[in-house]
Amino acid sequence: SSTQISTVSGMVSVYLDSGDTGAPGLAGVSISLLDENNDPALDADGEPVSAVTTDSSGIYAFSNLLPGTYTVEFTAPS
Repeated sequence: SSTQISTVSGMVSVYLDSGDTGAPGLAGVSISLLDENNDPALDADGEPVSAVTTDSSGIYAFSNLLPGTYTVEFTAPS
């Protein structure tokens, strides 16, 4: 049987108050993907997954991942 390749993706938003809806995306956020041991995650080829930065809409994605449990770590832009 073949292993399904997965993706982890999302959007980083800025909420100005607790009732905010449709908040704008936040560009320039650095995001790292960690494995279940909080170590840098490996992709389906066994290579370390590089950190990514959100685009102008706050969107990010990590691809070529094996199914598993991951933690997404965010670093706000300076």
